Amino acid sequence: MVCSFAACASSSNVDGAPYDGSKQDRITIGVSIWNTNDLMGSKTKQVIEACADALDVDVIWFEHEYNASWVRTSVNRLCAAGCDGILFFPTEYRDMKPAIKTCDREGVYLAQYYSHIVPEDEPEIYFQSLHSQYYVGSVYEDEMENGYNLTYYLLNNGDRQIGVMCSEGDEITFADRKAGCQLAIDEWNTAHPDDRVYVSQTVYAKSSTESCNKAVDELLFSMRDMDGLLVGSGNGTQVVGAMGALRDHELSGEVDLVGTGFLNDMKKQLKHDGIYAQSGGNICNPLYAFLLVYQAARDDHKKEVGQPGAEIICPYIYISSPEEYEEYEKYFITSLPYSQEEIADLATYTPSEIAVAASILSVRDVKTRHSDKYIEEVRERKQNAGIDGKDNGESGGSD
Repeated sequence: MVCSFAACASSSNVDGAPYDGSKQDRITIGVSIWNTNDLMGSKTKQVIEACADALDVDVIWFEHEYNASWVRTSVNRLCAAGCDGILFFPTEYRDMKPAIKTCDREGVYLAQYYSHIVPEDEPEIYFQSLHSQYYVGSVYEDEMENGYNLTYYLLNNGDRQIGVMCSEGDEITFADRKAGCQLAIDEWNTAHPDDRVYVSQTVYAKSSTESCNKAVDELLFSMRDMDGLLVGSGNGTQVVGAMGALRDHELSGEVDLVGTGFLNDMKKQLKHDGIYAQSGGNICNPLYAFLLVYQAARDDHKKEVGQPGAEIICPYIYISSPEEYEEYEKYFITSLPYSQEEIADLATYTPSEIAVAASILSVRDVKTRHSDKYIEEVRERKQNAGIDGKDNGESGGSD
């Protein structure tokens, strides 16, 4: 069953009109997002609207298009629109300072998604988040582990001259990915002193074909035997640009490309040497952030001042073959990883329990939960406990 939504919940965009005070009996959650048109943005919207439908919540959208002033304005506008909670995607660490301050002033709950505050990097903002009653937490990926794992795909395939490129303006996540890449290389070189790996200086490029071609030219000039390329940006367009540049240099399949962010034609690219391996699939990141804000707005599991917000780490899914992508597509794209009933159940979890559920999310996890055998076992347990499990959507997300 493909999940449907918007039957109960409503969705709208901020248009600057003053909030009229209606619907005070319903929870309204605002979403500050880069856009809802690209692959990740559209999946993020789909997941959030599925949550809104399952929990009978209204959603208001603000698309900031990576414009720095719009990013910061988005929180003010969503507060003014009457939101009880906000999901915020910052583009820089410093975006969090005014966002937390505004939500504290307005009494609106705030959660980050696809990002988090690193105490060592931003101690002042971390201190601010600790002493905020309304900052409820963050949902993010372990980018250092991501860079480490992607690099090992290259190392285990025999690549020893690895180029690194990144999108301009994507330094937050890239720094951790590059650190993971370097850790993998240092580990390899220590264990294999006679089979050393070399990594290039990072080359930055815009997402245009011309800019990516120049970046690849620069990498090939500095590393003439480059046989692996790590695209450190999470921007899918950057991966597409890098693929095109390698194709223009007639190096597709000769230089193994790894990166983050699944593309619309992933299966084709994996089959025809466009991509060697890719990480992605973390579409439930905003779902968990939505639950944190929803629970706070309902007075469930409130955060105490002086305590850190919840931290939920979503695991990446790694794909290196068309067959692996077909499995992923079946359980994450054709259907959503959680059915409507499962989302409603997750909303009753504590933040710690949500974190555990997030940590085990994988193709195997979804496949198990949505199998006929598992669904029947759940139904029997509910019936034995005196809960009617009929037609409540247990068959949810698959097939």
